[in-house]
Amino acid sequence: MENSKRGSIPMQDNLRLSKSQGASTPAELKRMQNVPYTSAVAEYIATYDASKESVWVRKFISGLGVVPTIEDPINMYCDNTGAITIANESGITKGSRHFCAKVHYLREVIEYGDIKLEKVYTDDNLADPFTKALAFPKH
Repeated sequence: MENSKRGSIPMQDNLRLSKSQGASTPAELKRMQNVPYTSAVAEYIATYDASKESVWVRKFISGLGVVPTIEDPINMYCDNTGAITIANESGITKGSRHFCAKVHYLREVIEYGDIKLEKVYTDDNLADPFTKALAFPKH
């Protein structure tokens, strides 16, 4: 990173929001209220996909018999608290029924100790530096 060139990030600095940019109809408001849930579901499905690959790699390495098997759980990091909550809580909520098989699979591999799901905060997330605006210091 020391020898890298400064690049431009196509994001607007000092963006101002107003009430006129918000929902103007009840239907639009209802749709906007579902955005956090939809985000958690998308993160959960991405975590599910990554867990399948992690478990496959773990079993593949064990099956080779060339190297020692992986005894400790594979650490997986997720930056969405909602997705972590869905994975760690027991029971299926009304909203998570449409991806029920994924919920059960991920909970099962966590319970068996194949993977360990951990929270990674935005400041520590190596995948996030160029996905968010940089302009404001945190309070």
